Order: sequence, then structure tokens, then C-alpha cells
Amino acid sequence: MIAAIAISLFTSANVVHAEPEPTADIGATYFTFGVGAYRPDSSAQFANQSGQYGVAFGLGYRATRTLAWEVEFIDAYQRLDTPASLSAPASGNWDPRASLHMEGIAATLKYIFSHGRIEPYAGAGIGWYRSSFSTTSSGTAGSYARDEDSDDFGVHLSAGVDYYVAEQHAFGVEFRSLRVNAHFPQSGLTGTVHAGGNFLLLKYRVAF
Repeated sequence: MIAAIAISLFTSANVVHAEPEPTADIGATYFTFGVGAYRPDSSAQFANQSGQYGVAFGLGYRATRTLAWEVEFIDAYQRLDTPASLSAPASGNWDPRASLHMEGIAATLKYIFSHGRIEPYAGAGIGWYRSSFSTTSSGTAGSYARDEDSDDFGVHLSAGVDYYVAEQHAFGVEFRSLRVNAHFPQSGLTGTVHAGGNFLLLKYRVAF
């Protein structure tokens, strides 16, 4: 009798203190959103590069406890000195600062190390990106703009950790390293421009 009561109390204590594992999103689609810092890769054609922001959002599917895939829209923006190699505008001078805006669609395969509420993960993927170089000038004859796009494949590696606040809701942090080689020959930027960079994102995920 006493042994039965002791076993019952021990079992109840384990049930009370056990942390629910995030199994609800296995076999489910989820939405993911991340925003944070972006540090652009350095390029020989550019000087004083300054990353402004990085954003990633999209949908994922968790096939098993350890494997998931995601399709995300990626957006990043940087400011830089207008390269001296640009041909002179029709009037005035180029503004001292230019911009490089990158956006694209990326697919990622993730391997998840499941440990209850805490889930570290690593991922790798490929995407298609459009990098847009832009600068303007102001002169007595009006304003002019120099814009050029480059469409290219890119590859990335990622690592992060999620913490489940509920079975279907998780917050986390992710580091992502993206490599994209762009080209802007019409703007006088010879050679390959490294348009990717490193992201540090605060992320939220919800399964449905």
C-alpha cells in the first residue's frame, strides 16, 4: 500500500515538472519571420560599406523531429561610398553615397537537434537573388540616377537555436552566412561584386 502511494506520488511529480516537448509542429506547416543586423561582404569596388538591416520570412514544413525545410524571402540593404570608377553624370556630380539592395528567394534544409523546449539547428541552402546598385546626382540641368541590377544564384549556411514558449510557438536567434556574386558592368564596376554577407536575426516561428 505504502509502495503504491509512493509510486503514484513520484509519477505525479514527474508529470508536473516535465516540460512539454514541441511535437505539435511535426508534420505541420509553419510561418517564420526574422529581423536583425546585416554585415555585408567586402568588395574591392566598394569602400565604407555599412549594412543597414536584414530580414527573412517565409514558410516551412517540419517533416520529422530532426528534419525541416523552409522557403524564405530575403531582404538586405547597405550603404557605401559611390565608386570613383562611375562615369560622370550629364550634370553635376554623383552623390557621395550609393546603395546596394539585395532581395531573393531561398530554400533551406535544416537539421534539428531536439532537446525538449530548446532546439539548436544547422542548415544549408540555395537561392536566387537580385542585387540592385543605385546612386543619384543633382545638377543645374536636373537630377540623374544610375541604377543597375544583377540576378544571380547564391548559397548560404545557417545555425541557430529556437526556444518553445508553447507547443506551436518558438522564439530564437539565427546566424546566416550568404554568398552571392553580382556583376554591374554598365556602372563601370569591373569584376565580381560580393553582394552577400552575414546576418544575425531574431526569429519567431508559429505552426498551423
